[in-house]
Amino acid sequence: MTSTISARILFAVFLGVASSCMSPLAPLPDKAERFDAPSIYASWWAMTEACSALTGDLGSVRWYVVPGASSVRLEDGSAVAGYWQARTRRIVLAGESQYQGDIIRHEMLHALLGSAKGHPRSAFREQCAGVVPCTDRCVADGGPPAPLGPATMTVAPADLEVGIDVTPATPGSAVQGGHFTMVISVTNAHSEPVVVALPPSGDAGPPASFSYRITSGSSGAWYDMRAATPEVSRFAAGEVKRFVFDFRNVGGPTRYDVAPGTYEFRGAYGSAWSAMSSTVTVLP
Repeated sequence: MTSTISARILFAVFLGVASSCMSPLAPLPDKAERFDAPSIYASWWAMTEACSALTGDLGSVRWYVVPGASSVRLEDGSAVAGYWQARTRRIVLAGESQYQGDIIRHEMLHALLGSAKGHPRSAFREQCAGVVPCTDRCVADGGPPAPLGPATMTVAPADLEVGIDVTPATPGSAVQGGHFTMVISVTNAHSEPVVVALPPSGDAGPPASFSYRITSGSSGAWYDMRAATPEVSRFAAGEVKRFVFDFRNVGGPTRYDVAPGTYEFRGAYGSAWSAMSSTVTVLP
């Protein structure tokens, strides 16, 4: 947590450091080390199975990490947070991403898809949207979205219902190794499909979609997830979209890090904040 309110933009992070897949014959990066999947990976695997409607054996995945690295390189020279190799069933991660749930679930979805290449739109941008990130190369692989239907209404973020849920309610090292999530849910209560007119971002990037604000006294932090794909702002009649933000009970510089203490959590979609907040005590 920071001593003053600050904005951290996930869009910028994933443009420079994305997740991907790699040639099945590519060698391991220098200094890569084998590791056993920690217990929290089983929860993240179950989340990915649930959103994709696929099943697989987590134990068959071989995990490698490059300690201390902020990224690893693909064969084309691009920097990524992690990648999947189908033939060897290896997932290779940069050290900074080893406990970042959304990055891990992205690679897990590749593993559940098996030998599928690229980032199928149905899996990454539709079924598992909000559970796994999809930006940059993932967006390009999926191709263009379907056109809007003629009955689609344009609405403001305030026309939707925003809710939050922090799980577990009292995070700490004794539960899931200190990992916890804040899930923001957004409901289209209309009987017609809608597209949401998200407010402009004020910079060169897409507008904010799902956001959170965490405060403790006079200090805190906020975070905006950018609307990198059109699906983020399109809702079927009665549809509920959810976005998972991952945290861990450690002090640190990334958005995943929340030092022990008592905080107020709030969530938003576009410019509409949840009516209710959640007071959470994060234990050591």
